[in-house]
Amino acid sequence: MPALGALLGDRSVGAVTIGQALHWMNHDELFGALAPLAQRDGGVTVVTNGTPLSLQDSTWSRALRGVLEAWSGTKTTGTCGTDEQSQQRYREALTGAGFDVLTAGVDYTAELNFDQIGGGLCSALPSTSCPRPTSGRCLLSGPGVRWRPASSCCPCAAPPDALPKTWRPASPFRSPPRSAPSPSR
Repeated sequence: MPALGALLGDRSVGAVTIGQALHWMNHDELFGALAPLAQRDGGVTVVTNGTPLSLQDSTWSRALRGVLEAWSGTKTTGTCGTDEQSQQRYREALTGAGFDVLTAGVDYTAELNFDQIGGGLCSALPSTSCPRPTSGRCLLSGPGVRWRPASSCCPCAAPPDALPKTWRPASPFRSPPRSAPSPSR
């Protein structure tokens, strides 16, 4: 951020959007570095997803959690910064850096294809623990599993063969309900 700040100058940025990757960053340091860059009526938007696929309350999610835990040899508990405790830390850090904090939520249900599931899982893993194509440890492969992610975002990406286009789990993936203000009439 210091190099970007020197290049752009104080009060030169109208908006900064930070996606799901905030949990990989030092948010206190980042928000402090962004404060002098933001225009007086500018700000920071942090976009996070709901509960990670492996921690949702569904049969499919519990099965996925079991696969991840067997593959990694550790208990799956990481929320990628989507839990309330992490969200509170982000709000406090933004406030401490001088930003006003507003919170909004959107609930939705979506069908996910294999690339979306694989990309979501691989993007949640630290790069130091991601399997490499030559490791033979692709968490999305094994006896009876023919899928390989088509996108290069997954470190175990390989050319797909006979890739099903869409997979529909027994229970849809849902974001957990979030309280939102009722519309006024």
